Amino acid sequence: MQRIAIYQTGAAPGDKAANLERMRRAAGSAAAFGADILVLPELYLTGYNIGRQALDLAEPLDGPSLRAAGDIARQSGCGLVVGLPERAGDSVFNTAVLLDAAGVQRGVYRKMHLFGGAEADLFQAGERITVVEVAGTRIGLAVCYDVEFPEFCRALKRGGAE
Repeated sequence: MQRIAIYQTGAAPGDKAANLERMRRAAGSAAAFGADILVLPELYLTGYNIGRQALDLAEPLDGPSLRAAGDIARQSGCGLVVGLPERAGDSVFNTAVLLDAAGVQRGVYRKMHLFGGAEADLFQAGERITVVEVAGTRIGLAVCYDVEFPEFCRALKRGGAE
């Protein structure tokens, strides 16, 4: 079973470099305390409540911020669950990416249950659950409001999430 650390903090709004540096420190601390995975807040790379700026800061899954996060995971030896606005073609998603301790993307989840009109105006809803295996543990990914829906959580469990 994976040992999970949670970094409950606010991100620096719109400042990816500052958020990556804080992520680096937090991952190092989590690893020092024996965590296998550090879970960061929703949209941590850019900050959550930044309005349309999220669209300007959105990156693809192979963009510079996730590459930097992969380096952080690899250097710290601690996997990460990182939230970001993901650009995929003309769409932007509120996405969580699970990186293993080697910095490899193991799972990508696009938030399905967008909260209120503000999120729905910015993001496209995801369409499927994500369950991935990391070091022998099957992990289901969710973003914030998703867990308010029992059928969503049941679907993760039916999909094999531990």
